Amino acid sequence: MKCTERIGGEAALSPTIQGEYFLQAAVQPMVEVACKKVENGVEAEGVLSADVIMVGADGSHKSCTMRLPFVFPLHVENALDVEVDALVCGLNVRRKKGGETEAEATLKVCVRTFEKVEWAYISQAEAGEIGEETDAAISIFLPCEGENLWQVAKRLRRVPEELVKSNPNLQFPVKAGERIFVYRQIK
Repeated sequence: MKCTERIGGEAALSPTIQGEYFLQAAVQPMVEVACKKVENGVEAEGVLSADVIMVGADGSHKSCTMRLPFVFPLHVENALDVEVDALVCGLNVRRKKGGETEAEATLKVCVRTFEKVEWAYISQAEAGEIGEETDAAISIFLPCEGENLWQVAKRLRRVPEELVKSNPNLQFPVKAGERIFVYRQIK
């Protein structure tokens, strides 16, 4: 999911600039953001930072780092885990009388959600054993050496053409160690 968020508020300068300095430029804006689960959903929490260049009445220059913390809700549903990245698309910084610094920014946000997925597999099988059909898309059958196409099809409850189609390189009667793949459509 992608979205645009506007953030704003009073920003902190580090180190603090003493005296009458006016904002000349805010450069190299960066944003650090992380997700946190809250009572009513998920929030993005982070800080926007930029290098600020100030000019004094006497023409002297000073630089400092501006930081603007933010929090905003993310509208995600049924996610086990959420990751978020953001980049700064626009930044406006103002220096108010009294030395306060205000900032507004537009963030482009990319939210990735993850769901829990479970897989089942057979970890052990013996030659000639027929396992129960499950909701798996593929089963692997280990036939007995010397079985012909009709014998295998009967044991697997499949038509011979289906087995030939899904195992085109298999020759009958089967040799020891060969495997037969059975494919099923998952609904």
